[in-house]
Amino acid sequence: MYLFFEKIVLPLLVAVLGFLLLSTTSKFDWTQRIVGALAVAFIAFFITYTIEKSKRTPGKTTTEAKPPALPESPTPPQVQNPTRAEKPHPSPPHRAVPKPQTQLPPAQPQQVKRTVDAITEGQSFLLKRRLLQYAGSRICLVKIGNAPTTNIAFEKLADIFSESQWHIRRITIGNLSTNSTFPDGPYMTSQNIANPIVASVFSIFSNAGVELPLAPNAFMAAQHNLPPPDVAIVIH
Repeated sequence: MYLFFEKIVLPLLVAVLGFLLLSTTSKFDWTQRIVGALAVAFIAFFITYTIEKSKRTPGKTTTEAKPPALPESPTPPQVQNPTRAEKPHPSPPHRAVPKPQTQLPPAQPQQVKRTVDAITEGQSFLLKRRLLQYAGSRICLVKIGNAPTTNIAFEKLADIFSESQWHIRRITIGNLSTNSTFPDGPYMTSQNIANPIVASVFSIFSNAGVELPLAPNAFMAAQHNLPPPDVAIVIH
């Protein structure tokens, strides 16, 4: 843009201004001034453009020197028709070696079963709810001796089966002879040990965390004038 003003526009302005000064002194009218200014401007533009073009176009064309071509690098000889391609030896499969355990797995807490005389309120509620599905069954509670733990267990079992709507038969005996072979401590038995209700009651007490072993063919305290109970629990 700077070269355009310097090379073309400025010479035109100089020529036009010079013509206007000349026309003023020569007393030309406006038509002569306008036509003369345009003519001077065209002539000045033609002369300036021609001179500028001649400077940009060289008279002689010079050939550019090309850089010398580099020698081609020799290509490595190629092996034609290889007899046998060597294959890499397969690597043995990687086997993960198990890491030795530094910590032992946490031990599972074992359920501590309570005796009949130590039944908690929660266990009592659970036993009542599960024994209720066998409401109307017959239970015989046999108490042997007058030890405090025996009396507590006897009353707890009587309350549980009473609220579960079982028919309760209570039998109290003083003491057993020293030659008796009955299990030591409270146990459950039945005249018909294969009765399904026996296994159900045993499972109910075991799942509730109460220790009440099952003793087949043990002391029943049967009474001939009454029907045999479905289950009997002996506490001594």
